[in-house]
Amino acid sequence: MFGGAEGQAGEGASYIPRSGQAIGGNMQWAKRWLTAVRTAGAASIRGHAVTHLYCLCWNEVHMLPYFFRHYDPLVDRYFIFDDGSTDGSLDLLRQHPRVTLRSFKSENDSFVESARLFYDTAWRESCGRADWVMLVNIDEHLHHPEGSTYFRRCRRKGYTILPAKGYEMVSDQFPKGDTPLYATVKTGIRAAQLDKLCAFNPDAITHIGYGPGRHTSAPQGRVVTPERAKLKLLHYKYLGAPYVTERYAQLRERMLAGDRAQRRGWHYFQDAETIASNHRNMLASASPVRGL
Repeated sequence: MFGGAEGQAGEGASYIPRSGQAIGGNMQWAKRWLTAVRTAGAASIRGHAVTHLYCLCWNEVHMLPYFFRHYDPLVDRYFIFDDGSTDGSLDLLRQHPRVTLRSFKSENDSFVESARLFYDTAWRESCGRADWVMLVNIDEHLHHPEGSTYFRRCRRKGYTILPAKGYEMVSDQFPKGDTPLYATVKTGIRAAQLDKLCAFNPDAITHIGYGPGRHTSAPQGRVVTPERAKLKLLHYKYLGAPYVTERYAQLRERMLAGDRAQRRGWHYFQDAETIASNHRNMLASASPVRGL
């Protein structure tokens, strides 16, 4: 899982606002957003197709406003499992009226395996309660230009699982403002390794069979998919080289022994120069993502 976190870099590293601030300046826009969420009821936004979303969270205070701004028009209920955040994420999560907040803790010496087991099973709570479940990370935004209309239409057509095409989204600096990221960070690189099955009907699918990172899956049950993947999975990880450098350092410190032994998360150990060089190459290779 990868997303925003409170900065620990030295003087001049202003790409991640400090404690008490939200992206775009201060907490005022986050408060305006929470007021709007409380005012607009879920049913009035989406109609009758009920959607639940499951994800893990750790120190995502700067990404959470973008996450909710993206998913609020789609999701009726969030089930967010926090892994010990200390940066203000919990305050935002507790204030959101559609969030059911729970705790997450790795059950063994591998976060990757614990997360796999979580995503493989947590959604079963929505059986008989939701038309769709979404299983994503905070920095993974499922996008279709028609929004919730697309999911309602897929439900009417009898589709039970919706594959998504993955894109690594890239920007030269961490974004500012209160618009969804798909409207501000529109350049990316097609990434087949990010093609994932993140949205499905919990009453039709009996087992999703995720591999590590949800990069593979083996769904069982009544599996009916569109002929072509029309959802996009926009991965907002590469939001400026300084941001990536700092986040890698934070995640490196949290790596468990089992993941280190398997060389999972090896990229977290890259130095700042390597990260900056890779980021420049990605910016040069990125192009506008069609449909954004």
